[in-house]
Amino acid sequence: MSHLLTNSETLVIRAVNGQELMDLLTIRQPDLLLLDIRMPIKSGLQCLREIRQRGYKFKIIAQTAFAMANERTQVIQAGCDGYLAKPFTRNDLFNCISEVLECSRPGDV
Repeated sequence: MSHLLTNSETLVIRAVNGQELMDLLTIRQPDLLLLDIRMPIKSGLQCLREIRQRGYKFKIIAQTAFAMANERTQVIQAGCDGYLAKPFTRNDLFNCISEVLECSRPGDV
């Protein structure tokens, strides 16, 4: 993911598991969170529910390598603003980010 965002003038902060993510969010909230659904210790879905319960309002795009038929619906209903199934291209990522952030074109991200 960091590689795809190279040269996009984006600050990327990475958590290696769901608990680390939740700890980081107590210190700093992003404008946009790219949330992997399959994370160790605490799943992305658990994190998503906790994030929304805490009242955080930032945008969230769920991403997963193990896309199941109902997963997109499940994460959107849980509070995600966008969804990407892996593998995806840099174009897919920027289009989804633009859509979620309501930018006029991908270069605005």
